[in-house]
Amino acid sequence: MRIPYIPEIPDIIEVLKLISNSSVYTGRLTDLKALQDDLNAQIGTYEKYQDLDNALAQAKANLVNAEGVRRKADEYVAAKKAEAVDLYAKQMEQIQRARDESSKIALDLEGKAAELEDEARSLNHREQMLQGEKRAVDILRAEADGAKIAADRTRAVYEEKLRQIKAVAGE
Repeated sequence: MRIPYIPEIPDIIEVLKLISNSSVYTGRLTDLKALQDDLNAQIGTYEKYQDLDNALAQAKANLVNAEGVRRKADEYVAAKKAEAVDLYAKQMEQIQRARDESSKIALDLEGKAAELEDEARSLNHREQMLQGEKRAVDILRAEADGAKIAADRTRAVYEEKLRQIKAVAGE
């Protein structure tokens, strides 16, 4: 860009005096001052709008960030919820297996208890039979002992009579 040629003014103060007293100069100076005030007001308004645009852009960025955080939180909650559902299902399955097994054990125990009761009844019956047999054996022993005692007495009597006969015969 070239700077235009400005002719030299011989006495600048004289020219300024002439221009400053001119109504055109005064009008233009007033217009320039009004234009400067208007431009300053528009610059202030522009700066306010720029600040609002910056705040809006920051709010949009924060909103996008918040949306990302919310999505991540939703994903986290969904993952934890799925884990909880899986864990609950596994635990319920384990509980059901434990219930089934305890039911089987209870049935087995009931069967064994019934077998033991039958065995106990059988043993009681055997014990009663053995006690009856023991009483019979005791009675038979007592009878055998009585018979032995009677046999011993009878033998003693016969031996005594045999001695007496031998004594009478040998005399």
